[in-house]
Amino acid sequence: YQLKIDASCESGTMEISVKYADEDAKDYTVNADTPCNELLSIPANTANEISVVVSIEPDTQGEVIAELLAKGK
Repeated sequence: YQLKIDASCESGTMEISVKYADEDAKDYTVNADTPCNELLSIPANTANEISVVVSIEPDTQGEVIAELLAKGK
C-alpha cells in the first residue's frame, strides 16, 4: 500500500505526523513556503493501523488530503 499526503497552507502553519506499525513517526511542517506532497510506501502485512495526526495553528488557512492507495494504483 501507499499513503499519499497532499497539504498546503495559504497562511499559518500545520504539523502532520504519520505513524504505522512500529515505525518512527514521519513528521512534516507545512506552511505557505513549504507544501507537503508525499507518497509513503507501507509494506504488506506490517501495519493494522495507520495514524495521521494534523496539528493546526490558529488562523491557519489550508488543506490536507490523505489517501490510502491499494497496490497497482
